[in-house]
Amino acid sequence: MKTSLPCRLLLCALALAATGVRGLTPDEAGVPKRLQPTIMGTVDLNEGGTRTLNMSRYATTCLDSNEKVTGTVIRCERANWNVFGPGSAANLGEDTAAIKATGSGCGYIQGHRYLYYQDKGVEQKHVLIQIWLLKVHPLTKGTPADTPGSPPGGAWPPVKPDIPRAVINGRAVMRGTDTGVPDAYIELIGDKAGTLRANWHTGADGGFHITADNLLSADRYEVFIRKGSANAAREDAVMEDLWPIRRYYVTVTRDNCLNLNLGRIEMASVEDLWGAGGTAG
Repeated sequence: MKTSLPCRLLLCALALAATGVRGLTPDEAGVPKRLQPTIMGTVDLNEGGTRTLNMSRYATTCLDSNEKVTGTVIRCERANWNVFGPGSAANLGEDTAAIKATGSGCGYIQGHRYLYYQDKGVEQKHVLIQIWLLKVHPLTKGTPADTPGSPPGGAWPPVKPDIPRAVINGRAVMRGTDTGVPDAYIELIGDKAGTLRANWHTGADGGFHITADNLLSADRYEVFIRKGSANAAREDAVMEDLWPIRRYYVTVTRDNCLNLNLGRIEMASVEDLWGAGGTAG
């Protein structure tokens, strides 16, 4: 008879990429520090280009404790994909996704899935997370979209911001309640510009009032909020992290830039979102 053990988070790095790949670092791409060891490599595209990624069905090491995973993979769930930055993901099958560059800039792609192992008659459930840095070049005349290119002189061409300042308000609450989520990290991520800033926090009641300078009216911005588990020393702590139940976007114009109100941003634990049929995307 199989015995289900408590769910433990497995952050697996099957191949670690160097932190700087063609000038793009994990911090520049906006990858959270605790997930940087799961980076598999870099997807380098021109705007409008596509790339197919494949997620592994097996992992050997639990990153947090360096514990070796033993036993046999008996099944795995369908891979789920999120793109944080200038791109989108469409599932192609159980393991693969088509990544399309929707603008220029940088960010990262995250794949995650549950794996089920059996060792000595005991079944264990783990989460596999794999990340790819995403670098998207502006499309220049005569350059095919699917041919990666290099920016002139190794630097991104400047794009002139036309919104000098934007003020965004809202409140992070637990899903289905009015309970605020205090002291959560807030990131502002442009589809074209990538992560602009990631060091705002929610207040004691979950409310936030953020001011961002030099934005683009031609861009769309995601307000992404997350709060780490209070039990950071535990192996499965990431499963208790709080994420939004969906993605929350704002479009900035000259008319609304000083009074953007997102309202309520509902949050839930990673385990609830990914383990109970929910989605963080």
